[in-house]
Amino acid sequence: MATGITDKEGETSGGQALTFEHWDEALNKETRRLMKHFLGESMGLLKCSSEESEPLSTMKRTVCRVLKKYRTAYDGFFEELPVDDKGDKVMSLSVLAHSIFADGAINWGRIVSLVAFGVVVCQNSNKEEEEERLALVESVGEKISTYLLTDQRDWLLKNNSWVGFVEFYAEPVPEPESEHVLVDKLLCIAGFAVIGALIYLCK
Repeated sequence: MATGITDKEGETSGGQALTFEHWDEALNKETRRLMKHFLGESMGLLKCSSEESEPLSTMKRTVCRVLKKYRTAYDGFFEELPVDDKGDKVMSLSVLAHSIFADGAINWGRIVSLVAFGVVVCQNSNKEEEEERLALVESVGEKISTYLLTDQRDWLLKNNSWVGFVEFYAEPVPEPESEHVLVDKLLCIAGFAVIGALIYLCK
């Protein structure tokens, strides 16, 4: 397995061989940092860095593409989600993630699409105070990170984690099947059992 998970923003492990445990710990830190920085910048709460990591710049580019094509569909599905006891729809993310990947298929396109929906949840919130918006970003980032680091941890490690993500999108690729399939899934889910489960959980 190639080394290269960033230990700090913009830095790598120096090319030294890492044990599985080190890879696992690095994946944990990298994933949480990536979600926090990406969502924070998408909300205008964190400034862009001229030395940002490759995973972050790649995430920006790929999510921007997804939202440019499917923002209307994502916004429409967001409106169907129930509000939880904190006045937002963050709790829905965990249920949605499990439902979207319920068929057992996972690839980078699906992960990008899930993160894109996290952006929609943040940007469509009614939070006005900066402190509230920061808390929302932390919460959404934590939900996505926790899902990826539990249910999809093995897949991430086997696919070279975020280094593999950068490599996959290094060259222009045709629109992944997963992007439009995910939108179809969202529209389908909106009318069936998952909405009922969300309403129950958000009471």
